Amino acid sequence: MAAAEAFLLFSPRLVVCGDRLFLDVASTSWLFEDEAGLLEKALELARHLGFSGTDAAIADTPSGAQALAAAHTRFICQKGEERVCLRPLPLSRLPDLEGVRPWPRAGAAIENLRSFFEEVGLRSIGELDRFEIESMRERWGETGELAWRRIRALDRPPISPLSSVEPLSAGGHFDFPISLVSLMMHALRRPMELLFARLQGRGLTAEKAIIELRGEYTDGVRRVELEPCTPTRKLDLFFTLLERKLERAGFFDEPVRAFDITVVARPEREHQLNFFEPRESDADRLDQLFSLLKQSSVRAGFLRPRPSLLPEGAWTLRDGSRAERLEIESESRALPRTLSFGSTYVMTPPKANSEKTPPGAALTPKADEVTYPPTLSGAPAWGRDAADEYEDPAHSLRALPEYGTDVMQAPRPTRLLEAPLRLSLSEVRSIEILADSPVERLECAWWDDGPRRDYHFGVSPRGQCLWLFQDLKDKGWFLHGYFD
Repeated sequence: MAAAEAFLLFSPRLVVCGDRLFLDVASTSWLFEDEAGLLEKALELARHLGFSGTDAAIADTPSGAQALAAAHTRFICQKGEERVCLRPLPLSRLPDLEGVRPWPRAGAAIENLRSFFEEVGLRSIGELDRFEIESMRERWGETGELAWRRIRALDRPPISPLSSVEPLSAGGHFDFPISLVSLMMHALRRPMELLFARLQGRGLTAEKAIIELRGEYTDGVRRVELEPCTPTRKLDLFFTLLERKLERAGFFDEPVRAFDITVVARPEREHQLNFFEPRESDADRLDQLFSLLKQSSVRAGFLRPRPSLLPEGAWTLRDGSRAERLEIESESRALPRTLSFGSTYVMTPPKANSEKTPPGAALTPKADEVTYPPTLSGAPAWGRDAADEYEDPAHSLRALPEYGTDVMQAPRPTRLLEAPLRLSLSEVRSIEILADSPVERLECAWWDDGPRRDYHFGVSPRGQCLWLFQDLKDKGWFLHGYFD
């Protein structure tokens, strides 16, 4: 029953009868171009899941599809032609004409019916067409009436949608204990493939996979949790995360005898792809990268600027999930046309037929402008003199500095500490300060009693290039970053 959920991909109307699976594909075959395409995909899935010797057929009724599949292995009956397709089948196939409603078992009536007609010289199912329903019912009861209806393709019981209630879990026991990563990966491949096929059939994605490994000599359980940054059905990604986990020390202190797998699922987020859009996008590659980093307990994401004078407060780290990236993208699209970066840089849209801006002129913010934090792409004048170029504001946007370029040319460290580290007096004495004069000063306006810092370059006893500052209020020294 659990494996049948994988075939919900082809139709929600599905029923399991013994070792047979029946699907109503009348309204879903067009999703696979035609019935032949659907049949080929269904057989491919069955082979992928390890069901060998699978036969399949498409017909007007479930009983006719079963009989034709047993006779031909792979067969498609044209719509309305099932009665014609059943005629040449031998009488030995009559018990296969069963479908979703089994033959009555009282006295094995269908076998008696078949034997009787073979003894009187009939050889094919089509030869039973000559008998009326009254005579079949009088001689064979309910079985005779069902046989009469089924050879004429009149028995059409409805197939209801399958309600998925089976938990998304699997388990197994090894005949020989496993203590190698490669063997464990191979042993878990098949049950994981079945679980992910069931996910696809249900229209779900895997938020987390939990694998419990049970040892050979003790009752201890080693728990492995695989959690990508974004719910997905990419099995290769989960196996990559699993391999990284298993390669760590401690998982094979003793051989593994048994395992249990549980998948935590959530509904799939629908996304309509453009016809020309590649099926593996950059977003998918980013999801894989962030999942690997998350599995290795590495904090990763996107830096978002914030309006702050202090360097440690000018950025915030946003996680790299796809939902977060969509939010960032939607926020960026909603920005107004006029941007102001703090009180230092201003970018305004050009006015038509305006006069040329003289060199060195600064654009100042207006009362209705919205302030945003600085970005490198938004400040093209960083690191150069504004008088070097003479631009036409009617055809370009440019951010001009409001104070000297010397401060803007001061380099910032490639590695910034999340919070400044206060240095002791002995640590300060061990550092070589490269210049008495600061390379940069950060301070608030004169009316605001905020922080005041003088930044310097220094070299540690180990030869590291440091970014230091002295707090002008308490005269303390702090380490704030490193230069690579």
